Amino acid sequence: MRRHTYLLPLAALAILFATRCSKAPEPPYHPLAAAGPLPAAGSWGSLISYTDAGYPYLVTPPDAGYPNWTGSAYAWTPLSQVASVTSGLSTGLPAATGSGHLYLSTDIPTFYFDSPVSFTWQQFSSEYLPYAPGVVAGNYSTPNNLLLLSQRGYAIQAVNPYTSQGSTSMSPALVSGTFNTTSAWWVNLVASANWTDSTNYSPSICLCLTNGTTSGTSTGRMVYTFMNPAHTIGWEVDSFTIGQTTSTSSVCSPNSGVNGWPGLIFGDGKFRARILSDGTYVHYQESGDNFYWIDFCSETPPNNFTQYGFFIGQTQGESPNFAQALVYENASGTPTQYSVSNVTISGTTFTATIGSNTIVPGDVVAVHGVNGNSGVNSPSGGVALGGGWAVLSETSTTITCQASSVGGSYTSGGTVTLLSR
Repeated sequence: MRRHTYLLPLAALAILFATRCSKAPEPPYHPLAAAGPLPAAGSWGSLISYTDAGYPYLVTPPDAGYPNWTGSAYAWTPLSQVASVTSGLSTGLPAATGSGHLYLSTDIPTFYFDSPVSFTWQQFSSEYLPYAPGVVAGNYSTPNNLLLLSQRGYAIQAVNPYTSQGSTSMSPALVSGTFNTTSAWWVNLVASANWTDSTNYSPSICLCLTNGTTSGTSTGRMVYTFMNPAHTIGWEVDSFTIGQTTSTSSVCSPNSGVNGWPGLIFGDGKFRARILSDGTYVHYQESGDNFYWIDFCSETPPNNFTQYGFFIGQTQGESPNFAQALVYENASGTPTQYSVSNVTISGTTFTATIGSNTIVPGDVVAVHGVNGNSGVNSPSGGVALGGGWAVLSETSTTITCQASSVGGSYTSGGTVTLLSR
């Protein structure tokens, strides 16, 4: 599983600083050459370390709530007992001690604050963001030099500066990759976007896959959101050619209402899209939190792709075209997959033996390549869940799913791909 870092709300940082630094002058640093008696505790924030013991100490104020609280006197406290940031599974949250520690969950987008006031863990929502070095503007090619890219920390500032479309329209920023029709892979985009209003179709932000970078020749797929003449927001998957003024044709258009952008309605307004290949079908997905993903359609891969990236601007040949975006994540990776060794049937449910796994009830999976009872293999298209099955229950080595039509006896083969996370 790909590693992540988190964006912590400013309120949480304020809690930490208010707890630790209410009396903080400029903290001096006092190294000692050798172990010996600690000097008298001075101003809050002084740091002392022993060169031969490796146990640093920090001066703590009398109201810090640390285990060696001394009432009205300042005290030396081992740094191991001072507020720190640790991480792990949400199920591994230790007992609260009032330490002021932060605990970042690695399996759900949440972090916890061990309150020195209530001596309980306080829960805060957070968001998965890319690990350093994030996206790098210099790694992208920009066909027709249409998009202007600037580095902003670990994010990219992208601007389409043209108010009207021309012969260089729909030219995405692209990086190289290998995305074959029979391989498992994914690409994603997490970004915030801004554009001028329109009396018809607004500009769009798009996640793109292409088979090259040549204007007028290279083709691809794009997942994008738009605002239509009725000023409702929708999602669509289109085929396109680099440099065209409009997309070529619609692959699927499942959401034409305002619920077509869950990040806007249920999240923080960011655009989050993912294209995932399970080796049989390509799944087009959206997310409100960059943790859970849902298919809105799937299809047989049209061809191999060699580039992925993003585009902002008009996709319908209209004006205005000007658009801005901050791109936080535009990455590629490999989905979680398991080999099937047996399948049993019970009514309209099936149980697949897949060995040790991390799947939990409620996950959505794609199943392909099962022989004998082929009805357990996932469909494609704009079907329920877009081309996967919901997991009803699981054990350490099996999953049980609801399918539309199952039967027959298992003979061989099969792969399970996790779609929803």
